[in-house]
Amino acid sequence: MRFIASLILPVFLLIGGCSSFSDQTIPVETFITGQTAGDATSIYWLEQKQAFPISLKSRVYVGDYGHYDSESTWRAGVLRELRQQGEQFVDDEIQPFSLVLRFDDNGEAVYQRYRVGERVVPLSPSQIKTHQRSIEQSLGVVKALKAERARLIQGKMHNGELVACGSTRARNVAFDQPLPASVAKK
Repeated sequence: MRFIASLILPVFLLIGGCSSFSDQTIPVETFITGQTAGDATSIYWLEQKQAFPISLKSRVYVGDYGHYDSESTWRAGVLRELRQQGEQFVDDEIQPFSLVLRFDDNGEAVYQRYRVGERVVPLSPSQIKTHQRSIEQSLGVVKALKAERARLIQGKMHNGELVACGSTRARNVAFDQPLPASVAKK
C-alpha cells in the first residue's frame, strides 16, 4: 500500500503543476486612434491578440454624406464578419442603412443583408470585394497609426492646453494646423 501511495503522490503533483500553465492567457490589446482625410473623420477601436486582429470598430463621419458605425471581426486572422449601420446619401437624400456580410474560412461571402431605407438591396460580388478591401485598408491604417504611436485623446482645451478627460494635467500636443477658435472653445 505504501508503494502505491508513493506512486500516486508524484502523479498528482505533476498534474497540479501543469494546470498553472494552462491558466495563463494572452492578453487582448486595445488601441484607439483616429484619422481625418478630406471630409471623412474616422475613429477606430482595434482589439488584437499577438498582433492578430480580433475586432475593429469604427465610427465614420462623411461630411454632408452621412455617418456610420462599423464592426469587423476576425478569427484566426481571417475576416469573418462586417456590420455597418448609419446614414448615407442615396438617391439625392440621406437614408438609413444597415449592412451585414459574413465570410467563411476562405474569405468567401456566405451571407449578405444590405438594407437601404425600407428596401433590401443585393450586393454584387465586386461590391462585396470592395467592402472587404475597405476593411483591410482600415486595418492597415490603424496598424500604421499604432506604429507611429498616434493615439486618440479625448479631452478639452483649457487656457490653450489640452486636458485629457479624467485628468487635471495638461498634455503636450501639436497640431499640423492651428485650431480654429470655435473648435478650441468646444
